[in-house]
Amino acid sequence: MDRRDVTFAQAEGAAPLPRRLELGEVSQQLRVRLAEIFHLHLSNTSQVASFYRVLGEPWNDILYSYHIDILHRFPSGFDSDLKEHLNSVERIFQQGNYTRIFDFVQFCLRHPNCPAEVTEAVEQALEDCGAAYTLIDDPLLSCQPLQRKKAKRFKERLQSCRKVASMGHGSIWLALQNVSTRMTLLAVFVSPFMQWNLLLAE
Repeated sequence: MDRRDVTFAQAEGAAPLPRRLELGEVSQQLRVRLAEIFHLHLSNTSQVASFYRVLGEPWNDILYSYHIDILHRFPSGFDSDLKEHLNSVERIFQQGNYTRIFDFVQFCLRHPNCPAEVTEAVEQALEDCGAAYTLIDDPLLSCQPLQRKKAKRFKERLQSCRKVASMGHGSIWLALQNVSTRMTLLAVFVSPFMQWNLLLAE
């Protein structure tokens, strides 16, 4: 590993090296990175009302929808006070388990008014922190296990190999050898034999 990609302590063996997180695992680094994204965007879009700051758009709309649709709280209980929402969002990332954290992130990213830069920042944070989840580029931008994204790429290559199969058995074996590195990457996350059977069966 390049020393430029790790801290001094990690390079010297005094601290553990970065690793890929397990499914269901959220590191302190990931919690802080995600919290910072929402903190900055809520703060930067806020507005002044009388003597305090309130949520601006689109976050007033997004968090009101979260208040109603996810928390199932009555409309009268919603307050646009910025400080209250900054604290409540931070509690999600500070104290919540992985399902609560990703439920919140997923809901915000699925909202039609969610800024594109928030989606990009979340995706970057997941990658930088070695999360086992990433964003699948579908209409809902849902959080999905990382191996599904890698499996999708591998299946695309495998389909190309099957096209080559019509040229003869020798050609298909050569084509499969060309994607052997993809199988190695997949094996980091799931059983290589299970993944192989799954991909061939589909």
